[in-house]
Amino acid sequence: MTEREPWVKGNRERRGGEGRGHGGRFSIASLLDGKPEAMILFVGAVGCTRHRAVDIVALMRQGRMALLCPSAADFATGRYLVQIENAMAELKERKGVSEFVLMYGCQSAVLSTDFERIRQQAMEKDGIAVHVFDQCHLCRTDHDDEEECG
Repeated sequence: MTEREPWVKGNRERRGGEGRGHGGRFSIASLLDGKPEAMILFVGAVGCTRHRAVDIVALMRQGRMALLCPSAADFATGRYLVQIENAMAELKERKGVSEFVLMYGCQSAVLSTDFERIRQQAMEKDGIAVHVFDQCHLCRTDHDDEEECG
């Protein structure tokens, strides 16, 4: 079971007022509320980012979000697991980030990625706190805001 945050399944308070972006839709930036030193790391296909391009670009310009886009071969071989670990370690070294909100695309969901193991290893090996956002995959639409996703 992953570490639960106020914005995961079953808690709709964050979906109500302040955590919402343009036109009342979910805002990725709200994942950083209360985490001033954290960064979002999205792991998935670059094509998935088109669904929230405006939010992503704004966060990347602020230095609050990074993208890790493994190839199909990386997902097929499991190499993406090492890439996630290496990306967080590199961002910690280069930018001093020691807390991440990890978002993922459908590939990780289909492969049943063990994010609890990733979270534990990051803390034990590199002292990195990882919060896994397991409610959606960036591809939500305004219509999805009232449905469970994940």
